[in-house]
Amino acid sequence: MAAENTNFSDRNLTCKDCNAEFVFTAGEQEFYSDKSFENDPTRCLECRKKKKADRRAAFRARRMGGRGRGRGRGRGRGNGKSQGICYAFQKGECERGDSCRFQHVNEEA
Repeated sequence: MAAENTNFSDRNLTCKDCNAEFVFTAGEQEFYSDKSFENDPTRCLECRKKKKADRRAAFRARRMGGRGRGRGRGRGRGNGKSQGICYAFQKGECERGDSCRFQHVNEEA
């Protein structure tokens, strides 16, 4: 789809996070128009990068369950026996044996 307004010129905008002035270049305006973006950017490049990094860090923290580095939910680390008690084993129904990632405890705590 062709841009309706092909007369783009550099514009100065103010970042909503750091209040710094930044330039919304004609090339960026053309890109926004080609992608049918309706709003101008509200953050400078540095604040956009910081916000993106913060979003990614928050996603990783949620995905890994707040455990830092690792594969999340404890899979693939050690023997996995620290995950809790196997309730199927307590009922005599666990068929996984030594490959079960839960602790096989006979008495309830």
